[in-house]
Amino acid sequence: MNIEIANRLVQLRKQHGLSQEELAARLGLSRQAVSKWERAEASPDTDNLILLSRVYGVSIDELLRTEDPVPEPEPEKGVKVTINGKPVRFHAKDGFYFSVGDEEDEAALLRGDKKGVGGHIELNFRDDDDEGEEEDAEYGGIRNDLEADEDADGKPFLQAFPYPVFTAILYLCLGFAFKLWHPGWIVFLTIPIYYPIVNWVYGSRRHSFWKAFPYVMLITVAFFALGCIWGLWHPAWVLYLTIPLYYTAAQSADRRYRAKRRRNESETA
Repeated sequence: MNIEIANRLVQLRKQHGLSQEELAARLGLSRQAVSKWERAEASPDTDNLILLSRVYGVSIDELLRTEDPVPEPEPEKGVKVTINGKPVRFHAKDGFYFSVGDEEDEAALLRGDKKGVGGHIELNFRDDDDEGEEEDAEYGGIRNDLEADEDADGKPFLQAFPYPVFTAILYLCLGFAFKLWHPGWIVFLTIPIYYPIVNWVYGSRRHSFWKAFPYVMLITVAFFALGCIWGLWHPAWVLYLTIPLYYTAAQSADRRYRAKRRRNESETA
């Protein structure tokens, strides 16, 4: 292939913001085939020329014409970061990481082939939701047991469940059926207990369950229940004295929990 045509193919690809890997995927070819075209080591056949003209929105004559220069792409907005003259590329496949290198290095990284990639730096921030296998085992596989309960939009059942509506209906039932308007209103205090627990089960779990558990709200519900139902305002207030004891123990458990997570991450890295 004429070197000018090869350079034109490179410019057109970059003008349209495509990597060699992305262009090859659109054409149904390997990245090596695109790379050979752009190095003038091979020429695209007629079918591929038609596909290239469609991808770039130009005619085949314009694709192969070399006397007219192809305008350079507009500079990208924002800050371009380079290390030793090589661009820093950000990726989100199989976690988040950035690499330093040319497009061949990028294509190798996107394929998961990191052997032979020259000089790249990688910081991998995996989704915490993908790291909870041992945590599920530790807490009885709560999350795995509940993942099957999803609504039509794919949202876990317990997160989609309208718990405030449920508590309102429960309150009305207690009121009309049993005349328990008071202390039936206490059921509304369970709402700020329900969501932290459910969100921990389906969330990132950066902290242990005991650190995320809304212990203060539980104590408040217990205090009002003992006071309103049995009149034990005193000594029910003593329950609040357990709060600093609880969070001291929860903090210790959370440190062990996070240390275990770090060990698991280092073993799987």
